[in-house]
Amino acid sequence: MRNPEQAAADFSAALHQDAPDSVPTSQQRVQLGLCLGLAHYALNQIPQCLTATRPALQLAATLPWPSQAPPVPGHFDATQAQALLERLLVALCAAGIHAFAAFGTLLGLVREGRLLANDKDLDVIVPITDFERTLALLPTLGWQPAWIPLNASNFRAFVHRETGVTLDILGYTFDAQRHKVIGGWWPTGRPIAEGRVLEFSDFTLVRRQSASGPFWTPQAPETLLAEMYGPGWRQPDPDYEGYLGAPALVNFTDFTRAIGYLRLLEAWLGGHRTRVDRLLDSLTRRDPRDPILPAWRGPGAPSPPAIRIGGTVGCFDLLHVGHLRFLQAARKGCATLKVGVCTDRGAWRSKQCRPTIPQEQRLELIRGLACVDDACLFEGTLAETRAAADWIEAWGVDGLFVSEDWAGSPRWLALEPLLGARGIRCVWLPYTGGVSSTLIRAQLKTADRPDAVACIARPEPGA
Repeated sequence: MRNPEQAAADFSAALHQDAPDSVPTSQQRVQLGLCLGLAHYALNQIPQCLTATRPALQLAATLPWPSQAPPVPGHFDATQAQALLERLLVALCAAGIHAFAAFGTLLGLVREGRLLANDKDLDVIVPITDFERTLALLPTLGWQPAWIPLNASNFRAFVHRETGVTLDILGYTFDAQRHKVIGGWWPTGRPIAEGRVLEFSDFTLVRRQSASGPFWTPQAPETLLAEMYGPGWRQPDPDYEGYLGAPALVNFTDFTRAIGYLRLLEAWLGGHRTRVDRLLDSLTRRDPRDPILPAWRGPGAPSPPAIRIGGTVGCFDLLHVGHLRFLQAARKGCATLKVGVCTDRGAWRSKQCRPTIPQEQRLELIRGLACVDDACLFEGTLAETRAAADWIEAWGVDGLFVSEDWAGSPRWLALEPLLGARGIRCVWLPYTGGVSSTLIRAQLKTADRPDAVACIARPEPGA
């Protein structure tokens, strides 16, 4: 697809054929939707990509599953590729470039002591300040540019002229204020925040010695791998889904949604049910209101696993009917319901507002509800996502119930994939509009007004 503009026009024309002998079959329409979506994606025409792929996915959900396609032979010989990787990293180190192996390449080297046998390319990361210099140097080392439908300012693909081994080069930047490493895919001509942004804890590179010479590598690769693949990264998982589900993914934009749609179509056309299931799970966690999801929840769609021990966390100050309905709905969704009640200090850190009712009394009220099996105080705040994920995992729940008004918020875009990587599924429950602790406090301040009772029943702005 060297000319994506022409490809987009051709695929669009094929989709809209109306001659009796040229009308595409249903499966061909799905294939054309994928091809048209890829063409638009290559042009960074994200709205058009979604417009092309969304109906294709909705159609695919109604069709019989295709037969699973056999593996496509590739050009990746792991032993040969590892030798090429070593020479490449040594050459870049000699040029003063702090390049290092990352992602699947690093995973294989750390976990297996060699490249993964089922890998398909080499992944190498360089500082964005050295990105252009790296691109200029690679052809002198036997690598030539390769085209793929990803138009990102910090990403380029290469192929080795002699062996056919492919290489992905990615640039990263460092946020000195927050001590974070920022990577991912940054769409060309757009702000980084509109792309697929991966965020990692600051790490140190150290120089190691190989038979070919010195090269750079992360000093503590285990931390980097856990943030990319979750705490279970040491366990082989050929169907791991990291495009939408990586814990390091800190945002969810239409650019990333389009990646998910394209991967879903590829997986469905290849008959890979497990990959489709995992992509749908990740998409549901990222955006439970995504418009393609209802089509996949019909007969034959993968059912989410039953929740044995469910949990939820909240302040529950001035306990009201919205709290009660939420907890009752949560209890219906699990065998045992545990509730974490925010402490007074935690509530202040989270909302800069002191609860009206002290923590011990709020805890006693929650414990007194028939729908609650167990309750305890939660000392932290969900805004501190990694610490919260650690606490929730240690709490021993396999599902967490969340009010749908939090969907898409920064804390949950960060926290949900962290929990998912630990095997904890988030379930989004309806929000009861028109009642809240904030409204009740406002009512108490104006209790002598004639319309005070009516104030409680009015929806909050935006509810």
